[in-house]
Amino acid sequence: FKSIIDATVEFNSLIYVLAGQNEAGKSSILEALNAFENDIVDVENLNFEEESKGNLKQTISITYQTSESFFKQFEKECISLVDEERRKNVPIIGFFDKKKLTNLKEFTLTKTIDFEDDNSKEFNIDINNQAFDIIKSAIIGLPQNNEDTLSTIVKTLSPIVDLTKQKSEIILSIWKSSPNIIFFDNIADLLPDEIYIDELIKGDAGQKGIKAVQNFEEIIGVNFVSLSKKSPVLKKGNI
Repeated sequence: FKSIIDATVEFNSLIYVLAGQNEAGKSSILEALNAFENDIVDVENLNFEEESKGNLKQTISITYQTSESFFKQFEKECISLVDEERRKNVPIIGFFDKKKLTNLKEFTLTKTIDFEDDNSKEFNIDINNQAFDIIKSAIIGLPQNNEDTLSTIVKTLSPIVDLTKQKSEIILSIWKSSPNIIFFDNIADLLPDEIYIDELIKGDAGQKGIKAVQNFEEIIGVNFVSLSKKSPVLKKGNI
């Protein structure tokens, strides 16, 4: 990816500093994360040295650690994959065996694209086999080892999901349930003590502190202009 041929970075703290000489690849690491998160496909992001050798394949992998909030969101996403008719007729109490699913401590998602294929316009996403095996074993509506014959037959004939057809959808559900990556590609002023709503409406990039406020809005998920139009009671509740 750009100046990087092959690199592994372990972000193991709340604040992580990348330090290095110019063109060492500091920005490339952050841009690779951004490309992964937002599916940014651009042949200009290929490493020049590798491209000159005819290697037009690009791979970005991220390893995530799981959490309780991840498991809850992942189950919600997976239930939406179940056939609508089945959801109407058979109430789905749970998609996963919670105990088995918590064996999943981490997983690695990999996005790959080969620019040699003219029809390739988006990344292919996959997950490491060990993680997927744990997920598969935790799905309640699929045949499991040591089950009685009747349960195995019923689940085989009418599985809650068809992994032969829906594996990619489950992997996408994992990605959707993972933490968001927000990328800021410019240096903004520190957050000002105050800023007028009129200045936010104008959105003048030259206004001191406005970019920092806009970044802050994106991080906390609040639009201050919209908030300013609400009643005092709603403002307080929203904040």
